[in-house]
Amino acid sequence: MTKKLIRRVLPAVIEDLKYWQLQSDKKYQRIKTIIEQLCVNPKVSIGKPEPLKGDKTGLWSCRIDKEHRLVYSFDEEYLYLWRARYHYVDIPKLSSKNDAIVLE
Repeated sequence: MTKKLIRRVLPAVIEDLKYWQLQSDKKYQRIKTIIEQLCVNPKVSIGKPEPLKGDKTGLWSCRIDKEHRLVYSFDEEYLYLWRARYHYVDIPKLSSKNDAIVLE
C-alpha cells in the first residue's frame, strides 16, 4: 500500500479515545502512534498487528498494553477503528462500518 489510509471510527472508539486521553496520556499517545502507523501499512505497527480468527475474521488487533487492544479492519481506502479499549469486548458487527465517521 502506497497511499495513506483515511481513518474512520465507530462511535465506541471516540469514547475509548476520550477515556485514554483522561486516564493515561502515555497510552493515548501510544494509540495515536499505532493508528498513524496503521494508516501507512495496516499490517505493520509497534502494536504487533495480527488478524483475528473465528467469528472475528476480517478484523485485526494491535496491542495497546497487556490488557487492551486496538481492533480494526481496512480496505484499499480506509482504516476502520472498531475498539480502542478492553480485549475484544463489544465489537460491533462488520456491517456497522457504514456507521463509521472520518477522523481527522
